[in-house]
Order: sequence, then structure tokens, then C-alpha cells
Amino acid sequence: MSTPARFAAAGALFLAFFALIFSAGSALEVWPAPPDGGLRGSDLAAGFAFGLVLLVTLLRPRRERRLG
Repeated sequence: MSTPARFAAAGALFLAFFALIFSAGSALEVWPAPPDGGLRGSDLAAGFAFGLVLLVTLLRPRRERRLG
């Protein structure tokens, strides 16, 4: 595995760990709940989706470009 791929994997693991800690803290009411509204709970899902797309993008094998 290349160095950027390892860095991306480590970043994804950190994001997953943070999401787990944040979700557990929210479930145990360690910090206050966000106000009611249409976007409640969507920030975690959007962050996870972005992280997953970024991970897949960085782990894909690179194609060689032909010039001319």
C-alpha cells in the first residue's frame, strides 16, 4: 500500500473513531442535543459520506495518462 493510501486509511479510521465517540456521547447526553429542525442529524451522515467518497477516491489505482 502506498503512503497516500495509508494516510487516507488512517484518516478514515480517525473519522470513524470520532463518529463513534460523538454518537456515544450524544446517546449518553454528554453534550446538549442540537435544536429541532430539518437538518438535525444530517451533519454526521454528510461527513461520513464525504469521508467515504474521499477514501475511495484516494485508494483507487491511478491510470497512466498517454500524451498524444
